[in-house]
Amino acid sequence: MEEYINNDKKLGLKYDFNLVKKEFKKLKIPKDVYNPSKLPLDVAKWYISMSPRGVGKTTNILLLGMIMNKLYGTEIQYIRFHESMIMNKNIKDIFEVIIQFKYIEKLTDGKYDNVIYKARRWYYCKYLDDGTCEIADNHFMMCLSVDKNETYKSTYNAPKGDFILVDEFIEKYYLDSYFIDMVDLFKTIGRDRLSPIIFLSANTIDKFHPFFHELQISDYVEIMEMGDKKLVTTELGTNLYVEIINKFTLDKKSNDIKSEVNRLYYGFSNPKMSSITGNESWNVTIYPHPPKEFEIHRRNFYISYLDKLINLEICSSGRVMFLNCHLATKTYNDSIIFTNKKDVFDNRQFYGFGNGKFHRIIWTLIEQKKVTYQTNDVGAIVENYINSIKMNR
Repeated sequence: MEEYINNDKKLGLKYDFNLVKKEFKKLKIPKDVYNPSKLPLDVAKWYISMSPRGVGKTTNILLLGMIMNKLYGTEIQYIRFHESMIMNKNIKDIFEVIIQFKYIEKLTDGKYDNVIYKARRWYYCKYLDDGTCEIADNHFMMCLSVDKNETYKSTYNAPKGDFILVDEFIEKYYLDSYFIDMVDLFKTIGRDRLSPIIFLSANTIDKFHPFFHELQISDYVEIMEMGDKKLVTTELGTNLYVEIINKFTLDKKSNDIKSEVNRLYYGFSNPKMSSITGNESWNVTIYPHPPKEFEIHRRNFYISYLDKLINLEICSSGRVMFLNCHLATKTYNDSIIFTNKKDVFDNRQFYGFGNGKFHRIIWTLIEQKKVTYQTNDVGAIVENYINSIKMNR
């Protein structure tokens, strides 16, 4: 018998997550892959998971949703930002591992052994000996895209769409509208129920991604290391559980092998080796740093982005002109401040790349790669700013 929150059907289903976890355990997934059933599913509504590829994150989050579908009829809401990413050719293999390991038979007590994709919906199915396909009456997963958010508002209804997964939420190029459109889609799916849970999953780790600023967790994410987990509560009381999954703590055997390979072949103290050895906590690009000696000619340019202030200094070393970028704490009356905010009220501020002669010098130096950065983090912030402006012109 279904139970509802506060005995009110409008508020949504009341889930027993201990029961969900017990059912998940019965699947006996390998120990060296990500296990979402270990999440504290009753303490937050948002679960944000990042990792390198190859930890089984999407597969096992989907399995968790399929468990909830089995127990409660919950429909998984699988979301990508672009409609093209939920077309059959791009999503056809998403259940490949689940089919291979016969999890569908376990979930459906042998009634089905495969899945089929029709009209943006996934159904359980079974291919019979005579070549026909027996398909379940109801779908267990719906695929949606953020860029079609407005379309869904008047047409889409998902009273049991309580399991929301945004896959690959970290993208290199980010439209300012992405976050609000995504949350607006959540509102369309969840209406005013208290039952939905939201998963944001990414196979890229970018600690300066704008979403973290939007979610008010950037201060926490920036100091987290691989393997860290953190429950964050926003000023208005929303709980978010953030984790950065360390692939090699999932598989201790692989970790031991990795350490031995690094010792035998790649034991050199060079930060540029981190992408090879896997010893870098974050997927951080190595940016050029300034020379030991250089002359500063002008230092009143700034980038203001995601609550960060970057000072852009026009410098020279010998006869070579370059731009040096470093963190700053304040601006001055004669400062020129580039911002991604289109509503500019300070006469020192200019949207995007500005429009003046000296403004162009700054961006030309960057385009010509005549630029250095105080740290790799500063380089990442500047790069994300540039990408944001280019996308939102």
